[in-house]
Amino acid sequence: MAVFSRKGSRVVKESRQQRERQRQAQEATNMAGTTLGNIMGAKEEDGDSALPIAGEEEAAKGGNKGNKFSEHMKKSTGASSFSQSKSLREQREFLPAFAVREELLRVIRENQVTIVIGETGSGKTTQLTQFLMEDGYGRAGMIGCTQPRRVAAMSVAKRVAEEMEVELGSAVGYSIRFEDVTSKETIIKYMTDGVLLRESLNEPDLDRYSCIIMDEAHERALNTDILMGLFKKVLQRRRDLKLIVTSATMNAKRFSDFYGGAPEFTIPGRTFPVDVMFHRSPVEDYVDGAVQQVLAIHVSMGPGDILVFMTGQEDIEVTCEQVQKRLDALNDPPKLSILPIYSQMPADLQAKIFDRAAPGVRKCIVATNIAETSLTVDGIKYVVDAGYSKMKVYNPKMGMDTLQITPISQANGSQRSGRAGRTGPGKAFRLYTEKAFKEELYLQTIPEIQRTNLANTVLMLKSLGVKDLLDFDFMDPPPQDTILTSMFDLWALGALDNLGELTGLGQKMSAFPMDPSLSKLLITAEEYGCSEE
Repeated sequence: MAVFSRKGSRVVKESRQQRERQRQAQEATNMAGTTLGNIMGAKEEDGDSALPIAGEEEAAKGGNKGNKFSEHMKKSTGASSFSQSKSLREQREFLPAFAVREELLRVIRENQVTIVIGETGSGKTTQLTQFLMEDGYGRAGMIGCTQPRRVAAMSVAKRVAEEMEVELGSAVGYSIRFEDVTSKETIIKYMTDGVLLRESLNEPDLDRYSCIIMDEAHERALNTDILMGLFKKVLQRRRDLKLIVTSATMNAKRFSDFYGGAPEFTIPGRTFPVDVMFHRSPVEDYVDGAVQQVLAIHVSMGPGDILVFMTGQEDIEVTCEQVQKRLDALNDPPKLSILPIYSQMPADLQAKIFDRAAPGVRKCIVATNIAETSLTVDGIKYVVDAGYSKMKVYNPKMGMDTLQITPISQANGSQRSGRAGRTGPGKAFRLYTEKAFKEELYLQTIPEIQRTNLANTVLMLKSLGVKDLLDFDFMDPPPQDTILTSMFDLWALGALDNLGELTGLGQKMSAFPMDPSLSKLLITAEEYGCSEE
């Protein structure tokens, strides 16, 4: 699988080359009639020879209506047949979390740190914040809930606001980079872990919060690991602060041990059986294999929406193009609504995946690993798992982090398959062999802190007043050489002085959510009066 990931998809490469040829043809057409165009022999052509790239046409029609996700979420968005027939109160009482509400609150009252193990469909993300508010924790401060991804923070906040029958941005809100939908009345606040980390720069003890829930902590994002270490110090200073860490079953003990044997509380999941099917032989082109599998499901299998896991924007767009192209070539095929989702997509297009499909139309969602745990869309019965994801890895030759396509872990594969059993029995099609799953895939994903450049992390920790970085309480400490190299890089940029302390320039650089070298570039550009260039 590692070999195939390095080679990439042939279908994607061909599509990229075709777009490049179309772009060059379009440029030549635009030059026709000019002096340079006459020299080069460019001729005017009727019409536009270039085809729109997948998603651009739709984005042009509806992608500029507004960037706020909250503006595009409808009242019925994401509603399943179950939710259509039951009141919001009945839906809440149906969730497994509701059955253990009193026992869970008792454990939280008796302990400063609680590890909650919640399976798919348990309702932990939407219900835990409401339980805490109903138990009076909202009177002492805000109840914060961190999510590893932006779309998850937005969609969950919208759902909780509906359940509480309040307007999004009042008692319930969310905060992500470049978008803050909260107010002075906000009690429950969903946010990305990066937002909470930035808030801790100005408010080290997080005095505005009475409870913090770190959701999906098992993903071990870089910001999550830093927050874990910071909370150890904050909890010593603030005995009134409650920390709840939610995790997948396999990682729960790691978090419990890290916080001195914190109690583990399990919420049973409401999952249905999933029939997992492996490929008989290795799939060399995962995009082509996924397209073939989607068409086979759509043409020959019963009702139910399809969820396809791809690595990133380009793979997703090409997959959508190919599915539509091959579907059009069939004789009177069943109707299929193809919906991509990735982080850079405009907010109004992201919200479309939650819309109910028209009667007689099957929905096919092509997503990144955002749909593994953070995002739940009702109606998914079939999952197509390509077996790869994009991982941030430090490239020493380039001196910066790069996104590389790599095989997923066994834990990722299990999470992906579980998406098919959210609302009923389902099927998961893995585009790799059972042998590859057992012998080639890691049990868990390597924590981000052990595979990325830590210059930005060092800068952040220095800003937070951490003196000895080698003594910082990381759950999985990065190699000392990596930390020392990062400190040297920051010293070379002028962010640290000879004693390893933060300089005035370093203080300015820490305010930018980007690589330190780019931060210095912007600051220097402003000093030279060429920031626009």
